[in-house]
Amino acid sequence: MPNTEYFTPPKTARVYLHQPHSNRAVLLFPDFKVVNLELTGEKHTRQSAVGFILLHGQDNTAVDFKATTFSDVLGGIPIYTVNAEEECLISLEAFCSFDENPITYARVTLKNTKDHHIEDSVAILPRKTTDDVYLTNLDDTGYCSYNPGAGSWFMLNSSWKDNGGNHASDSESSLRIETSLSVKWMPKSECPIYHKASDYYKVSYSLDPNESVSFDLVFALGEVPAKINFDSEKEKVISRWNEILSDIKVVPNSDSQNIQGMYRHLAAQSLQMLAKYSDSPDLITPRQGDVGRYVWPWEAAMMLTALDHAGLTSWTGDAYKYFIEKWLVKEGEDKGKVMSCHQQWGNLNGSLVWGISYHLLHTHDRAEFEYFRPYLNMMLDWMESERERSSEFGELYSGIFPTGKASDWRTKAQYWCFTDGQNVMGYEKMAELYKEFDDPDSDRVAKCFENYLGTLQDIARDVYKGHENDECFFFPHQLGVAPEEALQYCYYTSGAIYLFFSGIIPYTSREFEQMDNYYNFHGMFDRGLAGRMTNFSVGDGGLYGDIFYTVNAEQMWLKGYMARGEQAKADEMFDAVMKYCITSEYIVSERYCSRDPWYSPWQPNASSCGRMMDILLTYFGETNKQ
Repeated sequence: MPNTEYFTPPKTARVYLHQPHSNRAVLLFPDFKVVNLELTGEKHTRQSAVGFILLHGQDNTAVDFKATTFSDVLGGIPIYTVNAEEECLISLEAFCSFDENPITYARVTLKNTKDHHIEDSVAILPRKTTDDVYLTNLDDTGYCSYNPGAGSWFMLNSSWKDNGGNHASDSESSLRIETSLSVKWMPKSECPIYHKASDYYKVSYSLDPNESVSFDLVFALGEVPAKINFDSEKEKVISRWNEILSDIKVVPNSDSQNIQGMYRHLAAQSLQMLAKYSDSPDLITPRQGDVGRYVWPWEAAMMLTALDHAGLTSWTGDAYKYFIEKWLVKEGEDKGKVMSCHQQWGNLNGSLVWGISYHLLHTHDRAEFEYFRPYLNMMLDWMESERERSSEFGELYSGIFPTGKASDWRTKAQYWCFTDGQNVMGYEKMAELYKEFDDPDSDRVAKCFENYLGTLQDIARDVYKGHENDECFFFPHQLGVAPEEALQYCYYTSGAIYLFFSGIIPYTSREFEQMDNYYNFHGMFDRGLAGRMTNFSVGDGGLYGDIFYTVNAEQMWLKGYMARGEQAKADEMFDAVMKYCITSEYIVSERYCSRDPWYSPWQPNASSCGRMMDILLTYFGETNKQ
């Protein structure tokens, strides 16, 4: 059931352990389980997985995940420790090696916090499945509240066998435990009840008051090392992450260690999104996060531009090449069109032209520019042909993209704000890039940008005509459709605020003030959050009207308040972002539910990490790291 206590901070329901360029996604959950997921582009979710879960007591009970806590996180280092008070205080610290096929290292610590002697056991239960939902307990990518249980692990047939020496394996994976404690393999023959644990290691302990004991384990797809060496492997991981993040050049202008740690951690999470899929091993796939495998160009660009801005440019170029090699049509009628593995958004070309141009303006790499240049021209040519096509069907306005889909929502319209707004951002950045490289096509690209921008500004003036003196005004996100008729659509993600974010209308204009009034008058802002979702299909049906598409709208509104010097409004929105959009472990979800802090779609989330990095730079200002 959803939490009845409204507006509590969101919870961390899962974190990534794997490193950049991993061919697996490895997640740690607060119910003391580690799941290692297959990564291919064949399906979005529900691929194969292996993992282990820690259970406690003679009945092998799952820990109460709502009562667990995370230890403080060292900003930028994806090493996490979860803690639970059961028969004793149980802690699980885990991280992954810097291998394409990552090895998971874990340390379990048991401490007697009672005033009397205790004796009990914990279980390490390994399992594998062809459908990862059995191990993650996630519906899709988290659009229902996180509500796990060990029962789904018990339901799976086990192929795990004990090899002796506290080493177990199946046909694909292996596990090893190092400890001085008593360890016993509990085979199915001794645990014949189906809906109970079987084929697991039982680790028994005996502790006096305040006494503690630890044991280490290692888990991998494939064979695990013969020796664990937890501490030395941990130091290697910390050293490598510090080396990577030392390339960050631009940081928030803040003396707060929390803000600097948050910024580093968001950058690290973004790097963890860069994967090598088994069906595309020569490409770097820029994932959107959580357990999803599909890729969204607009979302990817939001993450990659943040990394480029920070100074981590060596990681982003190959991620953009993924779209060139995988999804760009290079011949035929649709030459220059960026395709999608999921939904065909109208701004896919604009998103990539924007992101690639932004990247090259940061690298100043002539060879890299020469690689991307013909593809940028192809993408621009296709967008120009789409702009010309719009008038053939009697559209309300010509010179912009024709009727189509703007996002994963299937309603078709002329989404001039989100589709054309993002596209014109691509044109502008490409014009800047070509001027920077003194390209022969520089004038042509500049004229295309000026024409596109002028067309959108003309439409904005036409729509706005007669509303100059209104106290409240809202630009429709679908041309020809009144806002009241388009409520079953999340118009905060693709709506009028994009007109200002993309530079079509300046933030300092009267129109921004009127739209701010509109949102406030209609109660769409709430406690500083700007992205209340108005469509019903947002996951749990009972949460309708209480879900916010976080960080997305706030990023754009906050830029306006800061540009206008409206500090009080900026403070309120930034405080809301810090309270409701990011957890104390620096994890960002795609959405926040005011009635359920465990509602955590797309956690961790790539584009939200990028937007959050930008929010920190917008609010505090930016400085070059010394």
